[in-house]
Amino acid sequence: MRPPDGRRAVFLGDLVDRGPKTPEVLRLVIGMVASGDALCIPGNHDVKLARKLRGKDVRIAYGLAETLAQLEDEPPEFREEWPRFSTISSATTSLTAET
Repeated sequence: MRPPDGRRAVFLGDLVDRGPKTPEVLRLVIGMVASGDALCIPGNHDVKLARKLRGKDVRIAYGLAETLAQLEDEPPEFREEWPRFSTISSATTSLTAET
């Protein structure tokens, strides 16, 4: 998926805990940001998922259990990608907004 020429999509969290296709949503967002076609500002649910995937103790509520169940079927490399991406994306978006 690509936005029209000269434009970028903006994903404004919360991308997770919202439905049955979390892995597909994360792949789309990660891919579009990596290709330069989008910016992503992670929301509190996205940050909470990243913290959980890093091994932190978080409260499992508001859809997080369903999101984690969806991610169980994904390869470990994919589950490791979101915490890295959400941190980088947040920092990059902040820098881009300032320029």
